[in-house]
Amino acid sequence: MSRVLHIRVPCWTAGANHHGLWFLDDGRIFHMARFNRGDGKAGAYPHWTTLEDFAGATGVGAVDVEQHAPEAIDPVEVVLARAESLLGRRDYHLLSNNCEAVVRWCLTGDRRSVQVDTVTGHGVGVGLGSAAAWITLSAVATGASAAEIMGALRFVGGAVGTGAAGGAVAPTAAPAAFAIAGVHRAFRDDPAAPVAERRALSNGRAAGTVGAVGAGLVMLEVISAAGVPGLSAVGITSGLAAVGGTMAGGVAVTLAAPVTLAFGLAWLVYRASRKR
Repeated sequence: MSRVLHIRVPCWTAGANHHGLWFLDDGRIFHMARFNRGDGKAGAYPHWTTLEDFAGATGVGAVDVEQHAPEAIDPVEVVLARAESLLGRRDYHLLSNNCEAVVRWCLTGDRRSVQVDTVTGHGVGVGLGSAAAWITLSAVATGASAAEIMGALRFVGGAVGTGAAGGAVAPTAAPAAFAIAGVHRAFRDDPAAPVAERRALSNGRAAGTVGAVGAGLVMLEVISAAGVPGLSAVGITSGLAAVGGTMAGGVAVTLAAPVTLAFGLAWLVYRASRKR
């Protein structure tokens, strides 16, 4: 058994965990935290504490052990030296230097926060995917009327020599592509994780990719069948309107489907794989 453990406890913030290092030789806990809730996150800094204080003063719930591949953890002397080199430093940053990133760096030399990866991954999928699709659709449009959206579709399709039918792929292909990028960010491989965890992450990435592509293809088929059959100009406009009530509403639904299904399926498969 390792002489140092990566431990975590649920935070007051729903869905988040607070992380620390438990040095078993003397029972001390190293973590980055503030002493009082009123100090704010910016007041967090690395220091030593007891297991009782770590569990009770920084979160709510039972302390759990974060599993890592044994070969990924550096010798306890190295981990301790890294921890002590950080004592008292007040350089907390929510994204790049939070409690989890500090613990991971001390343990493995890799400054990474899985919690941040998950949040930024969703941001890539939802934010960039939607923005890219809207920009594509609005390439020649100044609004969201039927004529303007149809003009954008013809412009995009014309650029690749397919006409409006090819342009209809844009509102599904763009969010699907960025959803895949977001899933791969949120569920990226973790060399320090146990084999089972790495397998679950891989399964999540694969499921998210399938979900994004599948949702894009399904929405294209729905657009084709919902109104006047086919992907002619009339078929696209009537299909989008039938799907969302208006063309703009249909575009919004088409944007949301790949992102929602990709992350939903990735999360479900990841969680199911972890339980095996």
